[in-house]
Amino acid sequence: LDTIFLATPTTSTDRLELVERASSGFCYYVSRAGVTGGKHDLSDSLAAELSHVKKFISIPVFVGFGIRTADHARTIGKIADGVIVGSAFVESIELASSDAEAKKKIVALASAFRDALDS
Repeated sequence: LDTIFLATPTTSTDRLELVERASSGFCYYVSRAGVTGGKHDLSDSLAAELSHVKKFISIPVFVGFGIRTADHARTIGKIADGVIVGSAFVESIELASSDAEAKKKIVALASAFRDALDS
């Protein structure tokens, strides 16, 4: 199993160096301050933040928190090594009226994310 550490917009350089030494697999970059699933927009400074983080982190950097749409995934896919989606899937399940509808929504959402990342 890999050890996955988090970095955030407020992570210090010292902490990034520690994450570099202690991590394996990938680094999970939290795209913004706040709670997952809360806001519906991406940070305007995300590309600059990732550029800074990648100066210290040699393993892949995946971005998560607030990735709710295929457009978000497409944007992040251009600047990060991976995209992590969670709350959008949970919300789809919560809003479904049946297991069958939940499955359809999940498949449609996953397909939309995949298509966005492939484009």
